[in-house]
Amino acid sequence: MIPTPCAKMSKTGSISLQALRENTKETGEINAQIIDALQVALNINDDAIIPQAAKRLAEQLDSTILTRDDPADMESEIENARYNVYTTLLAAVQLVPADHEAHQRLALVLRDLAGLDGHPAWQRLEGFAICNRDAWQDPTLSFESVTDPEVHERWCNLNAFLATLLSTGAIDWRELPIWELRDGLEESMEELSQEGKDTRVVVATLWIKHAGKFIWDHSLSDKPGNLDETDARMLRAGELYQGQPGYSRDRWDFWKKRLRELRSHVSESRSSTIDEAIVTMAELEGKIESPGEE
Repeated sequence: MIPTPCAKMSKTGSISLQALRENTKETGEINAQIIDALQVALNINDDAIIPQAAKRLAEQLDSTILTRDDPADMESEIENARYNVYTTLLAAVQLVPADHEAHQRLALVLRDLAGLDGHPAWQRLEGFAICNRDAWQDPTLSFESVTDPEVHERWCNLNAFLATLLSTGAIDWRELPIWELRDGLEESMEELSQEGKDTRVVVATLWIKHAGKFIWDHSLSDKPGNLDETDARMLRAGELYQGQPGYSRDRWDFWKKRLRELRSHVSESRSSTIDEAIVTMAELEGKIESPGEE
């Protein structure tokens, strides 16, 4: 069942990573330590302790780095530790429902972790982007139809987390919102299954709800005509949008209009996610309007 996200992180309750723990016999004791540390971070219930939680997480993750005398060997161990930590983290957040507040708390912990002194392995979340590329597996783009609802749900959960992380400033991956808004709102979905259509639209709304301010600010401030060839290709428009690549107010308005159009193309249970995204966009614009207004 694809999650129905809310405008704000609404779900509470403890998060279990037992599904990941069950694989620790194969992945080893170090990965078990990482899973335990992440579970604690995911279950923080007070924003006031996030700085302390980030420091504690840094210490726990540092303990997974094997010490080597040779500098080259030491650097290799740090890279291995980053890979283990970030791949485990990306697997963990896929188990967290898209509208669970744990995404917000973990994102804030990682934001603080990235800025901590004395823990160079985790500063600026170096190496995280590379690991995310491996995890970025959109089931709606698979050559073979993916019908397992859990795969679609995990994809939505991953997008919810990364949109939330982007909103904290811990990462500045401006391409991700464009990619998912392009796939969900700028491309034809006629050949997709109903589940595929629902997933693409839900993912687009997740980015608007959880990273809407980032998208809105760039839509107002970026100059599409100033993009170099690489960025223009990376941020290109989909087949249904005739404007320039990159962020712009025109593209923002297209997304908003397209959301209204798609209400009749998604399952009835998903229409509320579209309404919530439209309201979020209107709030960012400083307007008060109903989802059905043009």
